[in-house]
Amino acid sequence: MPLEAIQQQAATRVCIPGKVGGELAQGLLDGQPALVTLLASSETHATVATAHEARGFSVKVQSGEEAVTHKATAALERFLQAYGLTTTSVNLAVQLERQTHPGKGLATSSADATALIRVVAQHLGLPYSAQGLYATLCQVERSDYLLSPQRLHLAYPRAGRLENLQVSVPRGIFLSFDTAPGETVDTEAADALDAQRAAFAEDYRRIFDDIASGEPERMAAASLRNAEISLEVLPNKPSFAEVIDFCRENGLGLTCASSGTYAAVLIWEAALQRGSLLRELKREITQRYDSFTTGTLGEWSAEDRARYEQLL
Repeated sequence: MPLEAIQQQAATRVCIPGKVGGELAQGLLDGQPALVTLLASSETHATVATAHEARGFSVKVQSGEEAVTHKATAALERFLQAYGLTTTSVNLAVQLERQTHPGKGLATSSADATALIRVVAQHLGLPYSAQGLYATLCQVERSDYLLSPQRLHLAYPRAGRLENLQVSVPRGIFLSFDTAPGETVDTEAADALDAQRAAFAEDYRRIFDDIASGEPERMAAASLRNAEISLEVLPNKPSFAEVIDFCRENGLGLTCASSGTYAAVLIWEAALQRGSLLRELKREITQRYDSFTTGTLGEWSAEDRARYEQLL
């Protein structure tokens, strides 16, 4: 059998869910940086990693225009060290397929690292836990937790610790958009914003409590307050205050990249019945920003997902 056929047969593929426009909440909780990341149940903004046998180890991004992030290679080395391995002893070629770019707040470096570790671990048969993988990422730099699109987790990126909130992601659809397409943010500089966030400690306590309630209305309201604080701490999103107002008037949720330029409007299932609202939302976004991307939240049947995605 030709070598190419053997490699294709032996290929391992993993898909890391995409971050929905930013965080439901990112701030301080009991003095520690904390965040709740919302993930798409569709493949919107997803990162795919494919690995096959090769001579030596290599990683490349499919587009060829960008290099794999430093966090990804550093985190993989730390992961392999636990098994007495290094990348020099692993004979794999890994290819990453991204839908995101660094500096936009869509967890590109966390997705690179998570995808790289998962595909190598799966190919080599190395066990890992969600908590262990997240802790490894956070040893390199603050990270998003990207392994559970159906459940919400409270992540402490400085400590590298996860807390399962026992909350299912409500079913819905999102519209994600870039508020400043020509700009990027140094997402590794998040530490510098903690002092400003400390002034909102009580707000963050209520925000995280409301998200942990699992009630869609409370979660939506909490996400809007988080977005307001984010805009005050990092005022880099043109026309974003008007989007917050629109969402509040119509009972919608809103994620935003606390150290980036992306955001996403969240439309829970009940609101999907209101056809005029969806049309108004599309107009609201397109009159302020260049474009938007849609995807699904929570657990849908393939039939329901296709039906509701057609509305957008």
